[in-house]
Amino acid sequence: MPRLFGPVLLVGICTLASLSAHGQTSGPCAGERAPRVEVVARLMQASVDNLTPREQLSMVASISRPGPTDGITEFQANYRVETTPSDKGASCPYRLVKAHLGAQKLNVYIAKEVSPKDCRFRAVYDHEMKHVMLAQRAMDRGADALKKALRAALAAFTPEQLANAEEVSQALNKVAANAVDLLYEEYAQGNELLDTQEEAVRLDTLCAAPRLFMGGVEQR
Repeated sequence: MPRLFGPVLLVGICTLASLSAHGQTSGPCAGERAPRVEVVARLMQASVDNLTPREQLSMVASISRPGPTDGITEFQANYRVETTPSDKGASCPYRLVKAHLGAQKLNVYIAKEVSPKDCRFRAVYDHEMKHVMLAQRAMDRGADALKKALRAALAAFTPEQLANAEEVSQALNKVAANAVDLLYEEYAQGNELLDTQEEAVRLDTLCAAPRLFMGGVEQR
């Protein structure tokens, strides 16, 4: 039976916990002088494609694991960081730093050979929705870690660095980019725990036709 494949895995370099583990210093944007930091994480509703041939999905899936594939989930995050200047002439030139995390792509593909009327379609769909939930969990945890990391980065800026708005913007966006890389790492780890051989066997047997034994003869 064709096996199910989880999302295309994008691997980061560390952990979300380490992203937020930086110690704060006493720069102009530290302590009581620190600007408010907000991080908004949104995950759009997944689209479902039932038009792609199994062979094409299997080709994509073969990057991580070979074999026939009935479903994959594609997830790609994006981000942006906005700063609002302080209007009080404070030593820290910002009163608000706001980051946005979102999903540029969140697509579930189910092989067109699997009819929406079949039990197999529901089994594949439910499995892929677990990957969508993993993406949301990674997004939420990434937002929490990013908020702490942005605060730490702001606290570490020197007055000279704060005088260069472009340098500050580049630094804050680099923090956000690192957060997205680590978000993918978190997501990939969850996928590995979900896409086990046991799960593949469960899905293959979930919709198997029941066997009836009548008069010693197996009937379907």
